[in-house]
Formats: sequence, structure tokens, C-alpha cells
Amino acid sequence: MEVIKNKVGTKLVVFLVLLVFSYSLVSATFPIDPHLVNRTGSIALSDGTNSWINFDGSTGQIIVDDADQLDISSEATWNIWVKQNEYKLHSGIFGKYSANTGKRSYIIRTVLTNAISLIISPDGVNTQTMTSSSNKFCGIRNNNEWTMITVTYSGSTVSFYNNGIFCESKSTSVFSIYNSPQQLSIGGGNGVFFDGSVDEAKIYPIALSSKQVADLYLQSSHAIIPEQSIPILAYHKIEDPADQRTVVSISSFNEQMQYLHDQGFQSITLKDYNDWKKGLFDMPAKPIIITFDDNFQSQYNNAFPIMESHGLVGTINIVTRYAGFTNPNSNYMNWVEMQELKDNGWDMESHSITHSNMLALNESQFRNELNTSLQLIAEHYNVTPTSFTFPYHSANEAYTTICGEYYDLCWTFGSEPDNPVYVAKSTDGKTYRSLKRNNIYNTVTMDMFKNIVDKGGPSSPIPSPNVNWEMNEGFGDIVHDSAGFSRDGTLVGGYSWEII
Repeated sequence: MEVIKNKVGTKLVVFLVLLVFSYSLVSATFPIDPHLVNRTGSIALSDGTNSWINFDGSTGQIIVDDADQLDISSEATWNIWVKQNEYKLHSGIFGKYSANTGKRSYIIRTVLTNAISLIISPDGVNTQTMTSSSNKFCGIRNNNEWTMITVTYSGSTVSFYNNGIFCESKSTSVFSIYNSPQQLSIGGGNGVFFDGSVDEAKIYPIALSSKQVADLYLQSSHAIIPEQSIPILAYHKIEDPADQRTVVSISSFNEQMQYLHDQGFQSITLKDYNDWKKGLFDMPAKPIIITFDDNFQSQYNNAFPIMESHGLVGTINIVTRYAGFTNPNSNYMNWVEMQELKDNGWDMESHSITHSNMLALNESQFRNELNTSLQLIAEHYNVTPTSFTFPYHSANEAYTTICGEYYDLCWTFGSEPDNPVYVAKSTDGKTYRSLKRNNIYNTVTMDMFKNIVDKGGPSSPIPSPNVNWEMNEGFGDIVHDSAGFSRDGTLVGGYSWEII
């Protein structure tokens, strides 16, 4: 028996030596942080920076004890990244809510497959539900795809955002949300549990602006960085009095150009944009395209010197018949005056011969408008125009296709000031209603103008969140609040860590 014991002891010692040696070898090859061990005991060979929580859809959620930082008064923003495995009606995303009397505060939940609803209570008993329209796709559009869901509350308005893009707003009669003693749940809150992954959950003490929400999206590792987009402005007359919708006063135009200068915008032309699409131009960080239709005289007399004083250039969309007028009292620039603009960096493109409704012309007449205007501009300026703007933006698919035989860019759409539009490198120049400009009228206020060119508002710092669960631990059952208030969350139910 003694011999047997010694043999067993020897084997045990050998085994332990080999185990230590193996561990040392693995550790030398893959340094192991002993804290990065998930619930199943497996070792995570990552620093946990790219990690998140997976919920099983049955019981998994994060519970945060009630605290002042979780209460909402008259303003708030809830922001979270989610990746849904399978849609469940009314699954909770953020919820400080219970059906019990006196415990109703707020809950954000999924609804209508691709929509989001917010339920809020002014007194813990009564509630109001605001749901985004299903055709707006404010919620989770596709399974197994990261989506940033943002809901803002301003005391009178609730706004929904999807991946940093404004979706729609709803009015509310709840001017202040009741501070329920209920714990906060992320991934539950109403007995219906979210089936999927969550990451980067934050609550802000104010209603973030559209631009701040867009910036918040771009700051995340989950974001798909969108193409650089460019606002294009469409002007007509710049003169006083501004007694018609398409006439912008001299003072208003000067204020708009001053803003572009002060905010660091760099003007480019339609030719520059077309060259960029072909890989022949380096786009600046803050581009703006300023176009003028119909070669009105006021563009030479008033717009040109104002823009020159601010270091800006524009594009003239020429109606060639107007350019041929020799009467010195004509309301239009002639070829010589436009040559001066061209010599100062302006771009000359086509807006037809006659400024007729192109759809009222037969195909032969339309082709003549395209080709003859192109030839006349090329003869006068020794540069072939590559852009055609349909008068009145009156076009259709067939005529846009024909336009594409002569020009690289066929402009067929003008947007109203309250619905800004933009173009990108991939925007198809020969597809109907693809290229879009923003019409600037005398009704455009500076706030409206800023909203157009700043794509939702001027940049402003994003304030610190009240609470911020980054979920970068990669192990354990606690998610830490990095906002500085130590409102840590506890993982309960069916969950697991995902680490990449």
C-alpha cells in the first residue's frame, strides 16, 4: 500500500508540474487577465472594450436601484444600442415602470414590428402612450443588426430617432414625469423581456438636439459611418424688395453667407462635386454648394460681391436665351458678365435654352434644349458643362434618362426648406428625383437656414449623461455606471457576455 501511495503521489506531483507549465506557456502566449472570466467560467482573451450583454428573451435584464439620476422631470434623453434576435411585442428597453398604482413613471418598448412607444405618467397612476408611426421605421428594422434607439422628452414633445437620424415627433400633455420608486430595468420593465443584445445605455438630463443625437451615433463603435453628405442651396433673385417668394433680400442673403463663412464652410461648385464623384477632387470637411438659377442680373449685382467678400463661389445654371439679351436694362446677366464670375472661380452649367417646362416638349425639342445649351456654354467658356437643371424641376424618368446622355448630373428635385435634403458621392446623377437641392425662399429664417446647412443644427457639445452603462466589463453580473454617480446595474435572469 505504501508503494501505491508513493506512485500516486508521484503522478500527482508530475500532473501539477505539467499543469503549471502548461498554464505558464499559455499565459506567455496569451496574457490572461484573471478578471475577464464570464459566467460559464471560460477565459476571455480580450480587454473587454468591445463587449455587450445578450439577453435570452425570457428573464434576462439589468436592474438598477432607484435613484435621483434615474428620475425624469421635464426633460430627458434615453439612448441605447440594441441588436434584436427576434421581435417581441412590447418588450422593454428602458423601464422605470410597474402596472401597480403609484409605480408608473416611464417605459420605452418595442411595438408594431419596427416602431417604438414611450409610456409616461404624470402622477404614477394615469399614463399617456406615444407610438412612432410604423411607416417611419423608427424602431428596430431588422433582426441581428445593431440599431441605436434614441427617445427625447422635452416636457411637451417626444421625439424618436433611429441610428442618429430624426424620425418623428409627438406632442404630449404630460409636462412632468412622476418619479416612481420603481427600480429601472434595461431589457424588461413590464414583464416582457427583450430578446437580443444591448450596449451603451445612457440617460441624459436634457432633450438632446438632432445634431447631438447624430454626433452620439457617430461616436459609437457600432456606428456604420455614413457617406459625407453635401447641402446644395438653390437661389433665384437677390434684391430688394423681396416681394416674391423666390426673391431673397440683400440683407438676408448677406447674413446667410456670413454664417457659412463664420462656421467654416467651404464653397464648391457643381463641377467640383462631379469631379469628386469621379475621384478627381478632394472634398473639404465642410462643403457647401451654392447654385443660382436663370442668370438674373441681381446675382451679378448683389450676390457676387457679397459672396466674394466672404470667400465663397457659386454655380450659375444658365438659361442661354437670357444670356443672349443685349438690352442693358435686361433683368438677366449676359455672357460677358458671367465671364467675370467664371474668372473668379464660379461654375457655369446648363438650365436649358428657353426655360420651358421640358415635359411640354416632344423628345426632339427636349434634346435640342439639352444639346444646344451645352454647345453654347462650351463655345463661350471653352468648358463643357456636365450638369443640367430641369426648369421648375419638372421631369420624369424617361426625360431624366435622356438628359443622362448629355450630362453627368441631371437635377430633378427641389426640396422645401423644412425638409432638408443632401447628396453624397454615391448619389446617382442620372436617376429621376435622385439629385436634390434645397430651395431658399424669402420665408427662410436664419434658424431654418442653419438647420439646412448644419444638417439638424449647429454642433454643440453633448452634455454628460446622468447615468452611463458602457457594458465593457466582459464578465460578472455588474455593469458599472461611468457617469460618476455609481448607479451600477445588476444582471439578473438569463444573460451572457459577448466579447470580441
